[in-house]
Amino acid sequence: WAAEHPIVPGLGNLYGHFGLASSHFLYLAWLDVGPFTQRSYHLANGMLILALVVRALLGAARLVRRDDERCTADVFYVLFLPAVVERALGIFLTSPSPDLAIFVLGVVISGELIPLLVRAGWTDVDRFRLYTLTLIAAAAVTVKVSIAGLSLAAVLLATAAWYLGERPGRSTAVSTVAKVSALGALAVVVWMGRNVVLTGCPFYLSQFAAVPVEWRVSVNMVEQIWPQRIDDLRVMVLDPHWFLRRLEGLGWTEPEVLSALRLAAAAAVVGVLVRLIRWGQPSPQRLSAFVLLPTVVSFVVCFLVAPVPRYFGATLWLLAVQTIIIGVGDLVAARRWTRAAVVAMIVAAACLQLRAAPEPLRYLSDFEPFSHTPVQTVRLPSGLVVHVPVEHDTCWDAPLPCTPTPHRGLRLRREGDLSSGFVIDPSVP
Repeated sequence: WAAEHPIVPGLGNLYGHFGLASSHFLYLAWLDVGPFTQRSYHLANGMLILALVVRALLGAARLVRRDDERCTADVFYVLFLPAVVERALGIFLTSPSPDLAIFVLGVVISGELIPLLVRAGWTDVDRFRLYTLTLIAAAAVTVKVSIAGLSLAAVLLATAAWYLGERPGRSTAVSTVAKVSALGALAVVVWMGRNVVLTGCPFYLSQFAAVPVEWRVSVNMVEQIWPQRIDDLRVMVLDPHWFLRRLEGLGWTEPEVLSALRLAAAAAVVGVLVRLIRWGQPSPQRLSAFVLLPTVVSFVVCFLVAPVPRYFGATLWLLAVQTIIIGVGDLVAARRWTRAAVVAMIVAAACLQLRAAPEPLRYLSDFEPFSHTPVQTVRLPSGLVVHVPVEHDTCWDAPLPCTPTPHRGLRLRREGDLSSGFVIDPSVP
């Protein structure tokens, strides 16, 4: 839809998922040209992963080649390299899903927060980093709302760190906070406007502050789109066995999930012991435990809204990597030989993952074909003809308009013009 039409009013009436105004699909549509026509998903997530790998390798080069009193961020990106490679070998690398983009954005937001918490005095570069972090965090929310907790908490923490570090005057403080707010609103307001056009609801899926337009989506789509959430968390205490089985069904026992959680637990134990042993020993490289605050907020928000691990983005790995840096990051950064040893171990771990890559990845010589789905045509009472999948609830590359759940009252705002948008006739049950 994003490739064929700029924006379609009431598209959420055709199918609830189409009302999610993710900017990731605009990115995919932007790349849908030339040899990548109908293949842009082969390029989109791969470019993001490539940029993150390059950042990690740049950090590795810095750690090995020169001393830098503010190299903790480089340690962070290097430690993330195995997790990035693991994601690059997964199915989402060549998928239009925004989940991998959210993973990359979560890493970048958290990585750019670190220099603001480990500093030897504020400079104009730090203030520019604050503005950049704000813009990226706001843009991330438009990709997928599940990162909102991480984004908002990171911006608030970065702004607080700036204020406590610089101790600005009143006019400087007001000016900086205003700029941060404007940058955050720049992306979010545009995203809200797209939500209004697609569904009539600026905070879709919520009906809060819905606009009284004719194409407003009136049906509560939460149950359809997010059926995985756990409504009553008291079940954790009242029926723990059912709760554990539920988590298993949602994917919490997958190897990559357990690996991140186990590493985070082990890092927490080691970090506490190291901090106790070195109690009272100052270190300019030591990272404040406050860096975990956005990650913890993200975990809580995601768990309450949709406790599916892949919706968490980088949160689980952030718990592990940030805990390691809080505990021993300053020890790693203190000497060149320790940095070189860590870099060697991490690069070796990443290379071992590449060596163990799935066999099908080794023999690809062309683009993987995209899925075709059999559909049947259905004529609605309004005369609108829609394509309905017959085997599952995904349209893939089916002709437009396609929907797995056609509403009998669905009609075009202007007959024969798909770009005019869709409305639901309230008189049709």
